Amino acid sequence: MKQGLLKYSRSKNFGDQVQSLAARRYLKAVDEYLDRDYLNEYSSQEEIKLIMNGWFMAEPENWPPSGVIDPLFVSFHITHDYDANQKLLTEKSLEYFRKHEPIGCRDYYTLDLLKSHGVNSYYSGCLTLTLERDVYSSSEKRNDKIYIVDVLYKMKGSPLKFLKNWKRRWLLKQIIPCAILDQAEYITQVVPKGTSEEEKFKIAEAALAKYADAKLVITSRIHCALPCTAFGTKVLFIDGALDAKTDTTRLKGIADFFNVYKVADVIKSYRGFLTEFFSKQIFKNPLGIDWDNLPENPKKHMQVAEKLVESCENFINTPK
Repeated sequence: MKQGLLKYSRSKNFGDQVQSLAARRYLKAVDEYLDRDYLNEYSSQEEIKLIMNGWFMAEPENWPPSGVIDPLFVSFHITHDYDANQKLLTEKSLEYFRKHEPIGCRDYYTLDLLKSHGVNSYYSGCLTLTLERDVYSSSEKRNDKIYIVDVLYKMKGSPLKFLKNWKRRWLLKQIIPCAILDQAEYITQVVPKGTSEEEKFKIAEAALAKYADAKLVITSRIHCALPCTAFGTKVLFIDGALDAKTDTTRLKGIADFFNVYKVADVIKSYRGFLTEFFSKQIFKNPLGIDWDNLPENPKKHMQVAEKLVESCENFINTPK
């Protein structure tokens, strides 16, 4: 049977490609790339195996997928965006889920949602936890690189972009020492408009290679923090205004795998933005991070990763 891999024509976030790279390691070959948001349009004379991990979906009216796709539902997340949490749960969709039970859910929100509709589901965690460092690094030793990846990228504030960016820069100086801000290399997961699918995968692989050898990564991106956890790279996750329902649902069941610092917990105690902005004290460390003795990553992901590996290997290696 053919083997497929998800691609993402609508996405500008290479975090999606990171999830496909995690799935690719289990395939003997990538026979075809299937577009996540248009799986219903896939047509072939031959069935194709597809690991169905990741965020679903920007075109929920295109669900369920084509009948020639043989899916493994693992690390599956249903988003609030685009009303996907409603459109993916029509009676036709529920029949599709039941046909391919059990459904491995990336987070507890998706698990609870599917269980509430009578779908046999279980918590699987995210497939990016199975990424292997030696695939992206040829060195046993780490370098001294520090990467700051989209920290506070979703911070709420003024609708005026320049004011929001101004406040974000100010808050970064409050929570991260200047020495680290000056030393770090800055990465964004957002790719330029018009970037080809092939180039998105290359950009994602290059970023993973950097994370694999890094001394420290500071991020507000889930699919930066999870690969770092898999690589054993020290990572700090700054939860900056990820309090919208679409984001809290993604974190439920994932945030246990890395050290999380919530900006919302401390920003409420500030006397006011302007008061703090004009304060002479730049670095206040309101998150209470011990920058001289940073915490080690939790090790809770290891058992989850082992089960994911077993599930994917069995799916690919078992003839239908």
